[in-house]
Parts: sequence; C-alpha cells; structure tokens
Amino acid sequence: MPLPPIAPELFIKQINELLPDKQGYTPDLVVFLTPRGCQEPQATGWDWHPHSPETDAAVKQAFEDIRHLHGF
Repeated sequence: MPLPPIAPELFIKQINELLPDKQGYTPDLVVFLTPRGCQEPQATGWDWHPHSPETDAAVKQAFEDIRHLHGF
C-alpha cells in the first residue's frame, strides 16, 4: 500500500501501537515498511502479516484512526 503523508517510521510505530485494541488483532500481527526490512529512505509502501479477513479489518481500523489523527 502507498505510504501516507507522514514520516514512514512514525506511521508504522503508531499503527502497531493501535493494533492491540482493534477487533481482529492477533499477537503475531505486525505492520512493516516495504520492501520488508528496509529503512525509511528506501520505503516504498507498507504491508502487514499475517493476512486474514480478521487481521485485515484490524489494520484498516488502525489506519483509519491514524488518518483521522493526522488529517489525511
């Protein structure tokens, strides 16, 4: 997914902090920059693992919270 208009590492930090409170969260769920293992200057997007309908919903909920927090 394309990166939102905030610092990529801040986005990843904030979304991972919000995830445990979201319906569909699992303890192994993590959001990361892509390509996987890259640092902020090389980041071209973001993704999460594992993918399932439940974890996808948790990530979307957390993303919406961040989107509203930062106004994009």
